[in-house]
Amino acid sequence: MLGAIIGDIIGSTYEFNNTKNYNFELFAEGGNYTDDTICTIAVADAILNEKSFEDAIRYWCQKYPYPKGGYGASFAHWVHSPNPKPYGSFGNGSAMRVSPCGWLPTEQEVLKYARLSAECTHNHPEGIKGAECVAHCVFLARTENNKDLIINTVQDLYSYDLSQTYEEIRATNTFNETCQVTVPQAIVCFLESHDFESAIRLAVSIGGDSDTIAAITGSIAEAFYGIPDELAKKAESYLTNEMLNILSMFKNKISHSTQVALSEEAIKLRELHSSLWNNYSELYMAKQNMLQHEKPLLTALYLDKIGHKLYRNFCLSIELKQLKLRLSLLQAYVNRNEAPNLKAVEQEVKTQFEAYNRQIEAEAERLAAASRFLSGGFLSKEDSKKLRVLYYFIVKRLHPDVNANLSEKEKELFLQAQIAYELADLKALQQIVLLLEHDSIETKSIELIPLKEIIRKLEENIETLEKQISELESEFPFIYREKIYNNEWVASEIVTIEKEINELNTEIEKYKTYITLLEEWKPE
Repeated sequence: MLGAIIGDIIGSTYEFNNTKNYNFELFAEGGNYTDDTICTIAVADAILNEKSFEDAIRYWCQKYPYPKGGYGASFAHWVHSPNPKPYGSFGNGSAMRVSPCGWLPTEQEVLKYARLSAECTHNHPEGIKGAECVAHCVFLARTENNKDLIINTVQDLYSYDLSQTYEEIRATNTFNETCQVTVPQAIVCFLESHDFESAIRLAVSIGGDSDTIAAITGSIAEAFYGIPDELAKKAESYLTNEMLNILSMFKNKISHSTQVALSEEAIKLRELHSSLWNNYSELYMAKQNMLQHEKPLLTALYLDKIGHKLYRNFCLSIELKQLKLRLSLLQAYVNRNEAPNLKAVEQEVKTQFEAYNRQIEAEAERLAAASRFLSGGFLSKEDSKKLRVLYYFIVKRLHPDVNANLSEKEKELFLQAQIAYELADLKALQQIVLLLEHDSIETKSIELIPLKEIIRKLEENIETLEKQISELESEFPFIYREKIYNNEWVASEIVTIEKEINELNTEIEKYKTYITLLEEWKPE
């Protein structure tokens, strides 16, 4: 919960005076705790002393009636009402105060208390969802320490859109106090961070409701990274003794309670889910790599090394067919003892071979495309610019020198991005960016999908991907994956094709001789 308080204090200076500068002063003059900190302390107090969330929040907010920035009008009315009732809010107040719930021993308790902490005021489904999602992220950050699992959970269970990057959010962000907007923004800032301080800097520098976004981001970042001592001590210097007492007691409580193990079934389900997700990700990347990178490369190599010979073979075979047709038409005149109508013969050949001519044009274009692909000169200026922009984005996210703690999958993805960039493979880079941004999933329901159901769907998807990859392996050009790099095989293929070309040339010359005789034939 201290992570949320630090985010609140640092962000308070910039809530109504937004900064888009990542290198802003952390504890700037005028910064202080706001209602975010007071309500977070209240939630911790309720958990510690088994109070109702309503009573604890009202107590602390009445005790501290004039925090920096004040309270929202509806919330202030609720705090001082003789008969307080939830007022259907979906504001981010439910999400900014929920972090203590994320430190409860089990996932079931985390979600239960997150809901209770929200619904005393924010009983709108989106208000409850925002609180549950943030608490769930805190729980997963401290128990699993796996950003991929957090992404998967946020998108699959809460349907939040994590597709925008920090840079994209910062470019257009305006002040918004809803869970729907600020919760995913805060999570993105955590996901793109590399330590606690960077998470807070990202959260504040996107603008908008800075203190609350930073409080939400800080609550997750604390659970994932921990908090540097100097930041913790500085933030605690802003708090009252009563607040520090709650903070200390809560630390003591969670240090004893967070060691409680999940049930054996829950542990097995989580391990299975993690394993299946990794398998699915690897298979998905393997398929995309085959389609977006290997297929065009192998096709281009095949056409470049062998295709020109095949094209010559193809053209000669079409020419021979044309000669055979012409001979047949001329022979029909001779059989009728008529002088051949050469113009009519030529027109008939042309008509019947229009389709073949289109094939020849298509094959010629394939060869030209292969040449352009291998030379790297097939991109327009606009696409070349897109290529550089996409690669720069990927480098910022995945380059090992600027991103600590990359997973093996992320490292492999970066290597694939390097290869795609060197080959000017725009489609491959676009696909990698899509994977990094995680396509949004729109649903009309906020019901949580059971982990067993997610596992079942993952197993189905894995089976489908394995089948699709197996089918691709038996198709062109993948059947030539090894052969196309074998110079001996390529040379042997060319010899075989050249032999066929020589035979075709011999046949063509023979038919041309026959045709010349028939064209000059006169009736008796």
